[in-house]
Amino acid sequence: SQNINVTQDELENEIARMLADDQVAFDWKKDQGSFEKWVRQKTGEPVDLFQNQLSHLIQLQKLRDAVMDQIKPDVFDKEALRQYLDSTSLLSLEFVTFSAQKDADAFYKKASGRPEIWEKEKKKRPADFVRPGLESLEYLVKNWKIPREAVAKMMQREAGVMSPPRPVDKKYAVFWILEKKPADEAQFPQAKDPYYVDLTRRKKYEGLDEWLRQLKEQANIKIYTKEGGKA
Repeated sequence: SQNINVTQDELENEIARMLADDQVAFDWKKDQGSFEKWVRQKTGEPVDLFQNQLSHLIQLQKLRDAVMDQIKPDVFDKEALRQYLDSTSLLSLEFVTFSAQKDADAFYKKASGRPEIWEKEKKKRPADFVRPGLESLEYLVKNWKIPREAVAKMMQREAGVMSPPRPVDKKYAVFWILEKKPADEAQFPQAKDPYYVDLTRRKKYEGLDEWLRQLKEQANIKIYTKEGGKA
């Protein structure tokens, strides 16, 4: 367990920072009346309760920082390389979405290799067709919810071909690969450092989430509904 205390200096520095952010005109140590009024306006609480709560928040932040500092994740070359490729490989797609997979399958069978069928369908329902532009694989996964393995496979295919249906954000999409610009893997050794930093930070946060989950489990925290039963 962590034994982390908050010093008076740390508490006073945090109060001074908050007051400076709020651009107050008084000296809070000399003018207690103005400070008490400010605390009441901001929190609706008396000064002693406000200071206790602030001290507790600083303590939690210090504990969190200490836990993060203790987490030393392993980051491997292949993980950093994958992130580099995902952020520097570019793909231009047009895709059409269907509510049911069978409809997406049927359209793919009909339109594959026949752009005129694709264009005909687009004229019928243009709102269902999307063309994000030339974007990184990372962007397509994060912002368009296209599965990562799907964009990786499309990157291996030729431009100008259609790609089979994949689940995209609770629907099914058929893709037309318009253009692709593969990453230059030879540049990875010179470019890899930021990817290591980013992956290390991400894994530290994952470790913190796991630590918090275990802490709640050990504390046996249960959520109860209003009726009295466990949620």
